[in-house]
Amino acid sequence: MLLGASKDDRTISAERFVLLSKAGVTRGVFALVDDQVPSLRLYDQKGTERVALQVMPDRTPTLSLCNDQRATSLWAGVVRNDLPAFELRDREKRTRISCGVQSRGSTALNFQDSKGNLRLSMGLSNTDTASLYYKDSNGSDLMGLFSADQSLFFYKRDNAFHKSIQLSVEPKEAPSLLITDKDGKQSFKAP
Repeated sequence: MLLGASKDDRTISAERFVLLSKAGVTRGVFALVDDQVPSLRLYDQKGTERVALQVMPDRTPTLSLCNDQRATSLWAGVVRNDLPAFELRDREKRTRISCGVQSRGSTALNFQDSKGNLRLSMGLSNTDTASLYYKDSNGSDLMGLFSADQSLFFYKRDNAFHKSIQLSVEPKEAPSLLITDKDGKQSFKAP
């Protein structure tokens, strides 16, 4: 550890600062990890890391909040193209909820099951189209609801992933309903 003071005695320089309790338990560390990553880590009274704030080599700032097992429960960062994102993770370190802003201005809020599969996705495109998609355990769409301008569209897929029911409501037009059979052929349409 290098420690030094500047000529005016107002600046302290070091490679690592460690904050200890009276009992000698590490409660905080401010250091440069691998001589590249500035890191501030805070620990609870048992010495378990609970918060980490870092700036990664690619200039991505991140914040991690950890559970009792030091697994990240909440991660937030500014990722590709300076876009914000966050993740909530379970005790097994699997992402369960994620949210982010994408490069063209669209946003997404995603929910994953206990196996990490995307099951529900809500979004808003850069053209203000709102969407909600329910997915099966393989990530394939089962139902979708989305709106564009003043129109509303709904669909449900059957087990073969054909759109078996489609409902659309558009301004100045009558609502329409389309039901298809297992081969995707129209079996009912109104009006």
